[in-house]
Amino acid sequence: MKNLRVFLLVLFFTANLFSQNWNNIVNTGLNTSQAVGVNILANQSGINVLYTTSGSGQIYYVLMSSSGTIIKQVLIDSEVYVSLLVGDNDNLFAVYVKNGSLKVVRSTNLFTSWTDISPTGASNVPVTLPPSNRFQQSGIESGTYQMFDAAYKDGKLHIAWTETINGLNEAYYSQYSLIDLSWIYNREEITSDYIGEKGGRPRIAILPTQLIFSYNWLNNYSLGTVRTRYRTIDGPNWSSSVTSFTGNSAGEKISSDNTYIHLFYYQWLQPGGNIPLYHKKILIGNSNWGTATLLANHIDDWNGVKCSKTVNGIFQMSYITFQYSTPGSAHLIYRSFSNNTWSAPFTVSNTLGYSEFFGFSTASNDLYFSWFNHPGNVSDLYYRQYDAAPLAPQNLTVSKSTANHPLLSWTKNNEADLDYYKIYKYTYSEQGWIPYGTSNTNSFEDLNETYLTGGSYANERWVYYKITALDKVPNPYESPYSNQVGAKVKGAGLEKSNSGTTLTEYSLDQNYPNPFNPSTKISYSIKEEGLVTLKVYDLLGKEIATLVNENKPAGNYDAEFNASQLPSGMYIYKLQSGSFTDVKKMLMTK
Repeated sequence: MKNLRVFLLVLFFTANLFSQNWNNIVNTGLNTSQAVGVNILANQSGINVLYTTSGSGQIYYVLMSSSGTIIKQVLIDSEVYVSLLVGDNDNLFAVYVKNGSLKVVRSTNLFTSWTDISPTGASNVPVTLPPSNRFQQSGIESGTYQMFDAAYKDGKLHIAWTETINGLNEAYYSQYSLIDLSWIYNREEITSDYIGEKGGRPRIAILPTQLIFSYNWLNNYSLGTVRTRYRTIDGPNWSSSVTSFTGNSAGEKISSDNTYIHLFYYQWLQPGGNIPLYHKKILIGNSNWGTATLLANHIDDWNGVKCSKTVNGIFQMSYITFQYSTPGSAHLIYRSFSNNTWSAPFTVSNTLGYSEFFGFSTASNDLYFSWFNHPGNVSDLYYRQYDAAPLAPQNLTVSKSTANHPLLSWTKNNEADLDYYKIYKYTYSEQGWIPYGTSNTNSFEDLNETYLTGGSYANERWVYYKITALDKVPNPYESPYSNQVGAKVKGAGLEKSNSGTTLTEYSLDQNYPNPFNPSTKISYSIKEEGLVTLKVYDLLGKEIATLVNENKPAGNYDAEFNASQLPSGMYIYKLQSGSFTDVKKMLMTK
């Protein structure tokens, strides 16, 4: 019974912690004519949104902050029905159907301008089709059921699509290289070696060294057999097809994590009836698909399944469920797959209308959702974030700057809500790690040290650095530490930049470490010379200690608080200087 209580306590704590990381739903204030699709991609720039309106079929790009504020909106094209957004931190591609043909545009100029990279020459056109409107049975299939897919990785854009010409359906593939700035594979037919085979509802995923392609064999989008085929990323040949499953089925999404290939599909039981969503997986490099897992009974097949994975490799997916006969019953659902187990469904929003469209993306440990609600003939864009602590910055190095100072460099984090990096420094004179500086970029130059290379010096010493990443408010989470680096420097120079530096603001940092036992350091900055007081209080407002009470020149300072004689608990520290006042909390545990 005791173990059961412990288990339930841990379960409750975990669930409560998980729920606390979900920010509130935000109405972005973006209203448009009824939208028929939305895609999002989170990166260092923010939340990138691509949506298409009904009627004139206008396709828009929107850049949104991590708080849901619209930063910019750009009209890309019109006469469009369905679209996809793929890319990374530096490159975005919009792939869509216009007048029965597949079009591709690439973002330039900070995603403000979009350049058409769809080739026009007959010899290198990835899609050569007769003129057609988007509803005719010739050219690229669009309609309700998206008949193309795209994926991007390492400077290469991969596209798969279905062409329907004179009632015959075949699946094709093309690849665009940012290195060559051209289409290096042009309109390769995937299904030509199977007579009578139809390549409907194509889906594509990228493995570490391979592409995997799934398609419906017997029908454009519903009844029949779903097959999968492989090829190396830069190889010319597709594997023999593998039958994944049969029945009244339609493949909806294929994706992967570091271990498995994941396949999601629908089964139509009866016209207008409920549509269940199933999942199958296969070990990468294996040939046998596992048994099917039922994920949901009432799936919205218009919206599809959206998948992603975080940097730590945990597989993420999302979908919409609703009752066909009950308008306003749509729920946006999120789930994750780890240790061969699906998490319980989590409802991101239960206020969707009848048939909504949504986007889903991940960046590091954060999840991002965006969707349109349709209260009549307009669409409101909503947004929600699962906000976790940033990942530890990677690949920290130190080298000599051009001015002979230690220069720190590291790989940028890709959180859309990243605020800044905090630099920690260790010296033997300090006998510990201290918050030393901040950076809004992925580099930091320590102007208070002279970098020494080679040889041996009489007055040499070593300093060490590590960094963390911090999110923006309202949840300024701090990441774990990066790797540690050291540099040989001259003499005993300044540990903090208290002179020769013009400060533009006052600041009070979070104490470090926190929680602490029994002592901690509090760092602060003073813009102008004047009286400085730094005091510690308990939660009842009783003054516990005065750490600073004196005139100080402008500069950066540290103060140590030793609570060895105090009980464990939460304490408050308050900084005052001139008109500046700031208060923070700290936790002491014994």
